[in-house]
Amino acid sequence: MEMALAMMIVAILSVGVSSLVRSGVEGQLAQATNDNMQTLSMNIVDDLRQDLRTADSAVISNGGNTLTIVPSGGVGGNIIYTLSGTDLTRSRGGTTKTYNDTVQVRPRLQVACPGGACFSGFRADTVNKGVMLVDNASPQQIVLPNLTVQGAGQNTVIDKNFGAPNYAIRNITLTLTSQTVFQ
Repeated sequence: MEMALAMMIVAILSVGVSSLVRSGVEGQLAQATNDNMQTLSMNIVDDLRQDLRTADSAVISNGGNTLTIVPSGGVGGNIIYTLSGTDLTRSRGGTTKTYNDTVQVRPRLQVACPGGACFSGFRADTVNKGVMLVDNASPQQIVLPNLTVQGAGQNTVIDKNFGAPNYAIRNITLTLTSQTVFQ
């Protein structure tokens, strides 16, 4: 009788402990996913900032989903950022980097720009003393109005318990400057 009672108590405790362990693991996975989303978003912004730092010009096309950067003196070829579906790529000289590549980032993350355009451009408007939106021209500033990195909607246990992960960068403005020669 004592043995059966002890086994019943151990069984109840083990069910409670296993649910605590499961919640802890799911919480860690959710945090890792959020960390991956933030890292991916910051990598995109950092690469853009470096590429625009010494660019001679830039062109926004494809409804704001393609940004072509012409580096100073054309060295190394043009740099092209393209949002295609849920993938954001950076191409230069035959080399393509997919930011949300499943080999590098797990679980699968999607890049989106709610509202349609990923890239907007602005330049000085001397008539109205302000800035104006530019498409297919040479902007002085590149704006990422709503870059969003989100989970792929896999309906995982994590998504059910913690909600679908979503990390957004809103209104990042990067200034386009020509290369400065220091003497």
